[in-house]
Amino acid sequence: MTGSNMIVGGNPLDSNIQLFLIQLIIVVAFSRILARLFRYLKQPAVIAEVVAGILLGPSAFGRIPGFVKYIFPPTTTNLLCAYPAVAVGAIPQKASFLPPYGPIDVLSVFANFGLILFMFIIGLELDIDIMKKNLKEGVIISVSCMALPFALGSAVSVLIWNTVGTPPSENVKFSTFLIFISVAMSITAFPVLARILSETRLMDSRVGNLALSAAALNDVLAWILLAVVVAIANAQSSLSALYTFIVLFAYIAFMLVVIRPALMALAKSGFLNSQNGDLSLDVVAVFLLGIFACAWFTQAIGVDVIFGGFVMGVTVPRINRLPERFMKSIEDIVVTLLLPLYFTNSGLKTNIGSLQNGVSWGIVVLVITVACIGKIVAGIFSAKLSAKTTWRESTAIGFLMNCKGLVELIVLNVGLQAGVLNTEVFTIFVLMALVTTFITSPVIHFIYLRKRKQNPPGTKKENEPDFRAMMVVRDTSLIPWVTQALPSLLLSNSNIKAFVVKEISDRPSTYMYTEFHQMLDSFRLIRERRKEGGDISLETPQDTHKKEKVTPKVLASAHINSDLLEKTKARSYDIVLLEMKVELNLLSSSGNEGTLQERMENMSKSSTTTDFFINHLEGGFGVLIHKNEVSSSIRRVLFVYQAHSFESFALGFVKNLATNSEIQVKILCKPVSEVQSEWSGNVSVVEDEEPLQNFQSHSTDVDIIILGCARSSSLTFRSAALSYSPTPLLVLFGPKKDKDNESFKLCEIDVERASVEISSRQSQISVAPEVVPSQV
Repeated sequence: MTGSNMIVGGNPLDSNIQLFLIQLIIVVAFSRILARLFRYLKQPAVIAEVVAGILLGPSAFGRIPGFVKYIFPPTTTNLLCAYPAVAVGAIPQKASFLPPYGPIDVLSVFANFGLILFMFIIGLELDIDIMKKNLKEGVIISVSCMALPFALGSAVSVLIWNTVGTPPSENVKFSTFLIFISVAMSITAFPVLARILSETRLMDSRVGNLALSAAALNDVLAWILLAVVVAIANAQSSLSALYTFIVLFAYIAFMLVVIRPALMALAKSGFLNSQNGDLSLDVVAVFLLGIFACAWFTQAIGVDVIFGGFVMGVTVPRINRLPERFMKSIEDIVVTLLLPLYFTNSGLKTNIGSLQNGVSWGIVVLVITVACIGKIVAGIFSAKLSAKTTWRESTAIGFLMNCKGLVELIVLNVGLQAGVLNTEVFTIFVLMALVTTFITSPVIHFIYLRKRKQNPPGTKKENEPDFRAMMVVRDTSLIPWVTQALPSLLLSNSNIKAFVVKEISDRPSTYMYTEFHQMLDSFRLIRERRKEGGDISLETPQDTHKKEKVTPKVLASAHINSDLLEKTKARSYDIVLLEMKVELNLLSSSGNEGTLQERMENMSKSSTTTDFFINHLEGGFGVLIHKNEVSSSIRRVLFVYQAHSFESFALGFVKNLATNSEIQVKILCKPVSEVQSEWSGNVSVVEDEEPLQNFQSHSTDVDIIILGCARSSSLTFRSAALSYSPTPLLVLFGPKKDKDNESFKLCEIDVERASVEISSRQSQISVAPEVVPSQV
């Protein structure tokens, strides 16, 4: 239908597409507004989306005259989808077998389309390697957090069945209803849990590892049980249900045994990559077709479309960042557009007005209480007994396992569509899912923030080294330099805390556990648990009994700069080191356009962190600027010295470095500088009229260049960062004195200017051999 023209007096809501577009605008806009507000309460976006649906549904806005009739009119479920409610084919409002809000056919189709893709994303996030970590403890916690809620859910289901739980479908038996209610009580939302761990910086802690392992196993068991329940509910007989199980498990085996190895071989060969390293459009199209084919197959055998997408996600191998790259190609449209439609649609089906008496509200309180007790108690005591955690850690694990989130809502919608749940029971369990998810993040923040506040900022622990350094790493290729070269630049009794930073957002690809796991594995980790948490130390390849003084941590946050500054204040580090990568092909504008743009963005983020620290960090700090791969050892150092007052911090740093007998220090300074008598150790002095302008000619035989820079002027920093020299530079800034500083952010204009200067120099060098002979 083309719709009616308002200009000629037509109704703008009398066609499917017009009405759907209005619904889409209202749902997405309202969901994003609420998500922004709920973010201040540390709540995931799914809470806002469901609340948006409840408010738009019969519980709130549905009471506004004309809102139901014109915005969310009830329609038939056939393909004609006549709109609005007064059109031919519409079902009257008084129909007893149809709720006032649905089914909304077009909106539901798009919502389920987004759900299929999102279940694929959930499958991508569920890494099998997660379950292997802390396998014994994870199995005990997972089984405990399913067994107790399952048992309590079985008991509660009897009361619900006898009071408010009569299923709309006559084919549903009490045994099916009991299993479904028990499964709904046993759910743990793995995606929401991963997001909470990222925001609370617990992803690489002992609590995070145990919770992720247990939640991953819990999810697998829950999806299997849900498949069983749906198959039984949709089956005509016990024999047909048995056939469904056989076909389903054969399908899963085929995907894991045949398809997964084939995808792994293709990923390793690089066949799936385009020239710029991303997935080609053909590959994305093949993956999408595979997702929808799997969803169609699982629906055709009587299970549900969600299982096809989920199994396809689990099948994708976790190599060459294949899950992350594919997720980035679809997540924006899924998370911002399609998924809000699904969860808002869940809210539209939720009618709080159906809870009309004290019995119904008593069931609500009972369900919430039983759900919390079952998960939290099981999580606390199973973690305490199996993993020997502290009570603080055990409590955190219990509340994390109690988070039900979007997975619970997906399960409830499946039960509603299968006829296992009626509208009243569906509403009760939606409220339970909201409450259990809502309390998780604030409780975890309270438990750990309170512990941090008990330790005053800058306090020093017993038996801690005198010199403490903090290293911030964005590029994981720098990790060998951090573990092997950086300790030689500092004092022998120093301790280095290396933070591998990763910015997270509402996009699922930014907080995938696989990427965090790969970051930490780059450090050749050996976990050594302390009594209060999972600190990580390193083992050197030369001596397995000697441990490096480098402690790596992953810092995932949506506010990297402010969180890093908080870290510096909490421990009073003697020096803080940042890193920034400015690749040579970026300066020469060579390479693929997409790759250059990504590198430009990474450089801009790093320089933004530098600018933030210059304006907010009180103590001295340094920025390591590296162009290409850096050497994992440091033996020769070039110090560029101009005898300015702001270089005193850099001067003291290099003097301490010169006491290391294994390092040769070469000082490049002006002839008037009196530095010869100030130094001891393996030090040589080279004089130059313009040391800052000419240091590149002296950098061919050194491993690193060190120079001091003023916070009040960015000229030295910019010339050093954008110099066409492969040797890494360590730019040191002294303690903060000036109130007003220049901007140290690097942008495309700076790179373009540097590229022009570099091209001009290279052209002069290439022309010089032709000019000299002609003059002779």
